[in-house]
Amino acid sequence: MKLNPDVVRDLLPIYVAGEASAATRSLVEENLSIDPDLARLAELMAAAESTMVALALPEPPSSPGMPDERRELLALAETRRWLRARGWLMGLALASSLIPLMLTFESSGVHFPIFEAAPRLALTLLAFAVGLWIAFFLVGRRLRITGL
Repeated sequence: MKLNPDVVRDLLPIYVAGEASAATRSLVEENLSIDPDLARLAELMAAAESTMVALALPEPPSSPGMPDERRELLALAETRRWLRARGWLMGLALASSLIPLMLTFESSGVHFPIFEAAPRLALTLLAFAVGLWIAFFLVGRRLRITGL
């Protein structure tokens, strides 16, 4: 059964991804055997799909033929990655902020042993902490702005 070429083009992403039912697959293959332009388009799409799989590159979320489930999985994976990075940034920022500020209570008063023993190290850790806190808040901002 010959279909409108636009309908076949709409079905090609599902066909190339291997997610089409048997009936849809046979219908698309029948139309591809009739129309050489559609057959070339299907070959190009299959080559692009295999290249993307070989390079382990996900399809961009805005790609028109991507199923909603795959788009959601990609968004979930990216959200997890950003949240994991944000967690690491927070842990490192807290550690590098608190280590220089450790203090001891003695009869003569409060002392900051790291500042007294190695002031450059303490200042370096605090500068590192400032950079980590900035990165932490930028990642949080990215998560809010992009809706991840």
